Amino acid sequence: MTFPNTPQTLIERLNHAEPIQSWEESWETFFDLYHQAVRVCVAGGFHRNNWNGVDESVIDDVTLCVFQSILRGGAGFDPDKGRFRHFLSTICRRRVADYIREHRRDAQQGPLEDSVLGETSVDRPFLRLEEEAFRNALLGMLIAALRKCVSPRVFLIFELVKLNGEEPDLVARQLGVRRGVVDNSVFKAMQQLRKIAENPEMRKEFGL
Repeated sequence: MTFPNTPQTLIERLNHAEPIQSWEESWETFFDLYHQAVRVCVAGGFHRNNWNGVDESVIDDVTLCVFQSILRGGAGFDPDKGRFRHFLSTICRRRVADYIREHRRDAQQGPLEDSVLGETSVDRPFLRLEEEAFRNALLGMLIAALRKCVSPRVFLIFELVKLNGEEPDLVARQLGVRRGVVDNSVFKAMQQLRKIAENPEMRKEFGL
């Protein structure tokens, strides 16, 4: 499978008829990259509505509801109208609102305040965690795209040096190559990573 370079192309693959194996790979990629970001966003949605102490299983259930919304036709994502993280955050808040409205009588919790559903203040609890989680998802997308663009050895060296923080000399000894090979591999990988990051949509997602 050619790895989708942006959230938009990944969503498109989920919403178009493809061989089942390719579709499953796209779904697993999307779920793995965005599961933590969606979960943090859902937890933050409950917190902002004063539904504190919500059971972990409830957060998991609502998180899955968000992914189900995505699978039902992408829930209307239009990259011309904003960043993917804002689109996904909106879906998270809507699914949280749905759950609260449905279970309000079953719990001794604070009322649902419609006004907070569009809250964007960085001073609100959880929003910084959400920002970090979504950024990590995008970084994961960049790294996965890089893996498709370089040789296995170049990616391995990049992973050991840049992601794992191992010393280049140690990596050279471990792999039985010259130090120059390690340096060149890291340079090639970083150069390719910059090219991937220059994608206009990716720059938009990072807020650049």
